[in-house]
Amino acid sequence: MATAQPFHLAATPAQTSRRTLEWGATVAVFVTFFQPLSGMLDPQTDGGSAGGTSVLNRLLLAGAYAFILYVTARDRAFIPRGQRRDHWMALLIGLAVVSVLWSTLPGRSLSRGIQLIVTTWFGAYLGRRYTLEEQILLLAHALSVIAIMSVLVAIASPDVGIMSGEFEGAWRGVFGHKNALGRAAFLGCVVSLVVASMRDHRRLGLGGFAVWFSLLVLSTSSSALIGLIAVAALVPLYRSLRKRGIVLAIYAVAAILVPTVIGIWTYTHLDAVLDLLGKNLTLSGRTSLWFAVSSFIAERPLLGYGFNAFWQGMNGDSGIISLALHWEVPHAHNGILELALDTGLLGVLLFVGSFIGTLRQAIRVQTQGTTATALWPLLGLTFILITNLTESSLLRTNSSYWVLYLMLAFGTVAPALNAEHRGE
Repeated sequence: MATAQPFHLAATPAQTSRRTLEWGATVAVFVTFFQPLSGMLDPQTDGGSAGGTSVLNRLLLAGAYAFILYVTARDRAFIPRGQRRDHWMALLIGLAVVSVLWSTLPGRSLSRGIQLIVTTWFGAYLGRRYTLEEQILLLAHALSVIAIMSVLVAIASPDVGIMSGEFEGAWRGVFGHKNALGRAAFLGCVVSLVVASMRDHRRLGLGGFAVWFSLLVLSTSSSALIGLIAVAALVPLYRSLRKRGIVLAIYAVAAILVPTVIGIWTYTHLDAVLDLLGKNLTLSGRTSLWFAVSSFIAERPLLGYGFNAFWQGMNGDSGIISLALHWEVPHAHNGILELALDTGLLGVLLFVGSFIGTLRQAIRVQTQGTTATALWPLLGLTFILITNLTESSLLRTNSSYWVLYLMLAFGTVAPALNAEHRGE
């Protein structure tokens, strides 16, 4: 079978029952990859990369892996035939796996490389198995579970769901840090707005947006709030891609001039803006971190330190950075820098190639699309781009955010090809 058929709740009762169970299991895996429980039990995971060490988290991941391996064997989701392939992505995954040969921690790189393959298979399964509309609904339902859990935990157990100390009063919900909740809320708001534009799911979308926007505010995550505003500002431009002539030209000029004016004003009033957001000129210490990380990348620029091998707590090179910055750094707080540490500049180049290809497909889907969900791939890619400016979610194992990118990369292939075959 070349690819799995689109998911539809139809056919015989037995088939409907099986597909409903598969839908539920897929949502459960998505929730697991947000790693909410590991965020509570092991806060240093910050909502997830490789995952926490608790027994419960391992059991959940084991169940998720069993489901992923089952659907992969059934549908051969990661071995599409007769369709356009993402060679950049295949080379990137391969580079991460073979990095065990030069890794500073070969054992970890090997185990995490295997987990990366399984995680990638799940993203491929989502993209091949479900239509764009079904993908966004899957994500909406998974995020709804996360939102409900976060509200219940914060209300029933404030010492767990609400932070103390430096970030006193900021909600973190079921995550290990307020920024992890802020990032999930950012995604939840974007997804909810898309769902709200779908005629049959308007209430789900509007309700979801109200809850997630409230959680975003309660998390006090300024970067997530700025990201949401940026996405909202880009929506008119993305929608204008369906237009022609002077209308498109006006939108294009506005898309260049407005950010330029805002950027110049922000730069000239930088102190006031940062003070309003509760930040400083070092972006809460990130600029110092990025400088330190860049110096280590320069020592091994081509292939990096091996997949998931650089950050070792207070040991090794990561310990030097942590001691210099006076806090234990878990990751680079920037997706591209983290990718360079793992796979070098070669890995960065491969990801950029994959991203550009996916972006072209997303633009074609929006340009030729006729449904409300046609806008989703561009919004999803924008979310990934913005969040990786200050967080690290590229090429991560057991991560819902890496799965999100893979879902877009695989899920935009068929719609883009359909438009191409129509000669549009």
